[in-house]
Amino acid sequence: MSAPAPQEATRLVDDAEGGEAEEEVAFGVRANRGLCTDTLFLLLWCVALAGFGLVAWVAVRSGNPWRLLYGTDYLGNVCGKASEGNAPNLPPGMSAEEWGRRDRLWYPFGDVDDWHDGFKLGLCVEACPDEGTYVDVYGGAAGVPPHMPKKYHVDYNSANYLRRCLPGENNTALVAKIHDIVQAFDVSSLLSESIAEIGNAQQTLYYSLGVVVGASAVWLLLVYCAAIPMLVLSILAVLGGFVAAGVLSYEHGSDLSRDGDAAGKWFTVLAYVAWALGGLLAVACLCLAGRIKAGADVVKYSSRLLLATPSIVALPLIHACLLLGWIAAGAVTALYIETMNHEEDAVVNYTAQVHHGVEGLGAGGVASVDVVDHVPDNKTYLHIYNTIFFFWTAFFITDIHYLTTSLVASFWYWHSDLSCGSPFVAIATMLRHHLGTCAFGSAILTLGKGIRYLLTRAEKLVLKISGENGKVEGALRVVCCCLCCLECCLKFLTEKAYCVTAVEGSGFCSAAQRAVSLVVSNVVRTAVIETVATVMSFIGKLLIVGGTGAFAYFCLVEWGVSPEVQHVWQPLVFVVIMAYLIASVFVDLFGMIVDTLMISSFIDREMHVEPRYGHDIRRQLKL
Repeated sequence: MSAPAPQEATRLVDDAEGGEAEEEVAFGVRANRGLCTDTLFLLLWCVALAGFGLVAWVAVRSGNPWRLLYGTDYLGNVCGKASEGNAPNLPPGMSAEEWGRRDRLWYPFGDVDDWHDGFKLGLCVEACPDEGTYVDVYGGAAGVPPHMPKKYHVDYNSANYLRRCLPGENNTALVAKIHDIVQAFDVSSLLSESIAEIGNAQQTLYYSLGVVVGASAVWLLLVYCAAIPMLVLSILAVLGGFVAAGVLSYEHGSDLSRDGDAAGKWFTVLAYVAWALGGLLAVACLCLAGRIKAGADVVKYSSRLLLATPSIVALPLIHACLLLGWIAAGAVTALYIETMNHEEDAVVNYTAQVHHGVEGLGAGGVASVDVVDHVPDNKTYLHIYNTIFFFWTAFFITDIHYLTTSLVASFWYWHSDLSCGSPFVAIATMLRHHLGTCAFGSAILTLGKGIRYLLTRAEKLVLKISGENGKVEGALRVVCCCLCCLECCLKFLTEKAYCVTAVEGSGFCSAAQRAVSLVVSNVVRTAVIETVATVMSFIGKLLIVGGTGAFAYFCLVEWGVSPEVQHVWQPLVFVVIMAYLIASVFVDLFGMIVDTLMISSFIDREMHVEPRYGHDIRRQLKL
């Protein structure tokens, strides 16, 4: 699809004779026809992608997911899997068929002092043993290790949880702890029941999906047709809340004071604070009435763009598919890395203390058992690389979505033909010119995330070394809060930089500098527009989620649309989550468009750009 013809625009500049002259300015489509921006970071991401491919190849070649799914015994054999590579230390004389029946992994928690040791001494069994029985200990090609007991005494009833024989009843304090942990994660029955109930409510789900889309369209129409009345009602509701909170606090404080309670004066102070905040809000709204109206115009035209270009909804759908696919790829790679085959040159000897109840040791006897735990040398480094590149690419995909949406809004703003803001033209422009800018911005976000993660790990280490030191802990908390604020600021900066890139076609650094200059010089306007957009977004989510949830409730309870449903809350929760996710798609799109139109209006106002053809949006939004 060919790009639309650009809207010509001019600005007044000083000429050589001291007068004024017109200078042509390029924004929108015309500004995004240059060379690729930030190509170096795109090349770096491509190199990192090749490295990820190498990591994935090594992991898939050496990994074995059966180790995680079926579990391994203390010799490194995968329970129930006798094929080559799964059972390197198969007991002598045991056939593959017999080993295939040993598809349960049992841990001797009752015979060790530390339950972590029990996980190191697992044995493959055919069925989960009961309390009071014995479990035979087998060995590899060299037989049972010299210090290994011949049998373990089972001190607890065990049950099958994901092919693991874990405690089913409380017997000892150690076993009770394991049982509590297992029960906390036993969601299989609840999950299967919920899936069945959701399947019984299919008709209600289809109706609710239509209501979600309809409620989203109604919200956009309300924003476009009645943005100012909605804002006035929201402000009055907040003011009423402050007044009501003050009245209730004052009355409660008066009652306590009459009873001689000293806490009454604090409630009275709280009432005055609530009234003071309400008064400040009212004064601010009166003083900023013009700015609030301008902010309402921005959100009004943002909703107009969504209504005029319904194909823009394809952008978050593409983003969701790409992001889900990447999450699956990263998770599978991490799974293969975690289950990489053991290397013979990477052996860690682990000693567990086995005590009472073991055949061959007297009452209270203790034996040291050497457990061979193979850890590949490069496993940790592969995990680190996979994690860093996973976050970089996840941010990269999200930033591509954000910049593409900003391009749609920018084209729509800077061109007289309102139909030119096509998402397909924006996708082509972004892929051709601005992939490097997205790679740059996502690298900065990844760096901020990595620094915060490293500081969190350092915080745990320092607290472990220093003990319960309140000053050290407080200082670390302050640093963590500062880094959290820094991460939020980086996210805000990258979003505004993408808006400038969409308008002017510049690279990330110059766009970020320009965005900071625009926001600082229009800080009050930015705050007002962001607040107005937040209020409208909250109303939209409340309307869409609340309306859909109420509709689904009446379908399930009052109207009998799905009579097979026995428990209403499970499909109802599913409908509410579905409505929230779909509402978030519309609201996030709305927020991106608001940001781009806001930045465009700031540039339009600052550059004194005058269009050669009438453009209602540009005249209205020159704030």
